[in-house]
Amino acid sequence: MSARTWAVAAGIAGLFANLSLVLFFAIDQPWRPQPYGTGWLGPVNDMLVVIQFALLVPVAVALRRGAAIAVPAMAAVVALQLLLIVGVLSFEVEVIPVVACFAVAVGWAFVVSRRAGLPRPAARLGTAVSVGYLAGLAIVLLALLLPWGSTAQWIVLAVGGLIGIFGYVGFGVWPLWLFKEER
Repeated sequence: MSARTWAVAAGIAGLFANLSLVLFFAIDQPWRPQPYGTGWLGPVNDMLVVIQFALLVPVAVALRRGAAIAVPAMAAVVALQLLLIVGVLSFEVEVIPVVACFAVAVGWAFVVSRRAGLPRPAARLGTAVSVGYLAGLAIVLLALLLPWGSTAQWIVLAVGGLIGIFGYVGFGVWPLWLFKEER
């Protein structure tokens, strides 16, 4: 398969992963006492993330730039998500390394968007998505330094979360633009 085909498949998986995540929070409402909601939207999202990141590996290899760092991070997301799905790891254990690996993958998207000669729309979207996710993550990490449970901490967490969500959701669909012809 061509890099374009892998990228489109990764983008479609990312789109459905994003949709299942939105539905997970809207319907399952994981903050409520269990059982609540469907019970299957979370695992569906986890599996779609596995598919999305597995499909991104050949794209990273084809684009070359940063692949030596991006591919292990993508493989780690796949492995960690699978360990979560089969019950070997709890979400509380799995989430921090996945967020770190996701940040590496997003950093790769930034490098590729700035230096790999992508079509302009893909480069712009990749840059915006990367900056959004990494800035949101930095703001959330800074919020952890504020007094625990304070109004200031909640406000900073919300701001960082909103900025980061743009990057997270955008990264899921960014591959759809990677090999699109400019017009």
